[in-house]
Amino acid sequence: MGTQEIFELARKMSLLQGWASEAHCDGLTSLNAIAKTIGVSRNTLVSNLANDKMDKANQERIAKAFGFDTDWAEWFDKDGAGASRKDTADAFIDRFKRHKGRPASIALKASETRTHLDRRFADFRLGPNGSAAGELHANLDIWFAEDGWPMLIEGFSEVVMIGLKRADLIIEHDGSDAIVTAREVKCAPEGGNFSGAADGIAPWWIIRSMNSNDPFLRGRRRPSDDAADCIFSGFQVGNQICARMTARVIDCDIIQMPSQLVEGTDFNSLKVMQQLLKIQALDGVEGVLGEQTLAVVKES
Repeated sequence: MGTQEIFELARKMSLLQGWASEAHCDGLTSLNAIAKTIGVSRNTLVSNLANDKMDKANQERIAKAFGFDTDWAEWFDKDGAGASRKDTADAFIDRFKRHKGRPASIALKASETRTHLDRRFADFRLGPNGSAAGELHANLDIWFAEDGWPMLIEGFSEVVMIGLKRADLIIEHDGSDAIVTAREVKCAPEGGNFSGAADGIAPWWIIRSMNSNDPFLRGRRRPSDDAADCIFSGFQVGNQICARMTARVIDCDIIQMPSQLVEGTDFNSLKVMQQLLKIQALDGVEGVLGEQTLAVVKES
């Protein structure tokens, strides 16, 4: 199809540029920028606007760049004439803004948890659990080894067992106006022995044992479909969310030491050795037990 007359084309393009400036779409705020974005010369666009005419191919390029449809009657009303026509610049920009203002249907896409220490010691996964009223929901599956983490000491047949008394699971994101709400999580009686209390302005879970007689974290807390453990509000397509579970040296302790090691070592030396073993277990004074990335995507 050849050149097509578009009613009030120059004003439509001016209004689109004004919208782009307000929306901080830098590649669409001027004729120079638009020409570069869609791959045509600026002189071609200037000529098109001066005559209110444009070929179909360039119309489609502009529509793709701004995000509208050239089949809209407000863009080109093939039956329009006089006062009854639908494709005035004001009618077009009104529909365009309504179209752009519609909330996108979004969802969470979760990666596998990357564990920096060992999955056999501690692991978690924040799993997408649908959405409601523009909010994204996720549930937490978290696990700690029942017996702790075994560490071998050269020259001894028995192992040192390291256990965690606390872990922190924090949520970070790049959403400028987004809000994360974390809810308290607890293990079922037949699952683990711990709970996670939500704390902080940028919320995270502080995970501790619920058993006063056993301070070490053990077992698994499985997610439930009944309610969301974490709610993400105000997120947009392209936002990234990072969930990270950590533990510090002061959060772990020795569950079991080789008897011959205890018997043959003085108290101070034993304490130093235990501290060094805990640092070794966490690979530093604070260890990352696991890390997961979730992406906000357009729902298919």
